[in-house]
Amino acid sequence: DRRCLRAPLACFGTWPAHIIKDEAVAAYTLRRLAGTYGKVKVSNSTIRREIVALQAALNFGSKKGFIPGKPNFNLPKPQDGVGRDKWLTEAQERIVLEALPAAPLCVRVFVRLALTYGVRKGAIMDLSFGDQVNFMTGTIDFHKPGKRATRKRRPTVPMTQTVRAELEEAFAEKGR
Repeated sequence: DRRCLRAPLACFGTWPAHIIKDEAVAAYTLRRLAGTYGKVKVSNSTIRREIVALQAALNFGSKKGFIPGKPNFNLPKPQDGVGRDKWLTEAQERIVLEALPAAPLCVRVFVRLALTYGVRKGAIMDLSFGDQVNFMTGTIDFHKPGKRATRKRRPTVPMTQTVRAELEEAFAEKGR
């Protein structure tokens, strides 16, 4: 993503790549936090993303032989910022649920699963009727069969009546 390289290019664009050292990157970090090399001040997360992109570009250039001496760049990065949780308010959820009947079936199913179980969008998108949705036991297994288990947990959950109704309608529409 070239947008991540705009500020590093503004700072290091005329420098020979082999002289970009840890001290220069640390100074860049301080100046970037102060609002230099951009229109606004940015967070540690943004600077970290920019330095990771710069490091990847430098390592690629080194691997291809464009940088003398074949250095391996491991630049100092600021600590990542604290993640933000964004939640719908009850009023916002009510607005979404009121608009849901007018939406296409696939949107209704997705939103209902997301609001009911709070699982990752990828887990919802990977869901299949044959292996993961079991109407007999009334459960949904969000773990895709054959997919490696990672730290991003995918639970097995019981179906609520509203979710079951949406899934049965989707199952009937799919023609299986």
